[in-house]
Amino acid sequence: MEKIVPGKYVELGYDLYKVNPDGSEKLMHQTDKSDPEKIIFGVTRGMIEPLEKAIDGLEIGSKFNVSATPSRSPPSKKTSSWSTANLTTNTSCPAPTCP
Repeated sequence: MEKIVPGKYVELGYDLYKVNPDGSEKLMHQTDKSDPEKIIFGVTRGMIEPLEKAIDGLEIGSKFNVSATPSRSPPSKKTSSWSTANLTTNTSCPAPTCP
């Protein structure tokens, strides 16, 4: 099965939550199959490092969870969590010609 590797075009569906100190969660951002995040893995800038590390090497259709603590803030218990329902790559669109 294909894996996410540098240069691969990836469409990523995810839910981004803010996890409060009391453990409650607030949905901050969501993508879905009709409007996925579109990246060239390892090329597209601005991807959050823990998210990029979490999807490196995953297979198409994989599900995962990852947490991250903001790096510019003093240490705290607040984290963000991503979970994908649809992680896909488009093999008909080779990098660097993909959108």
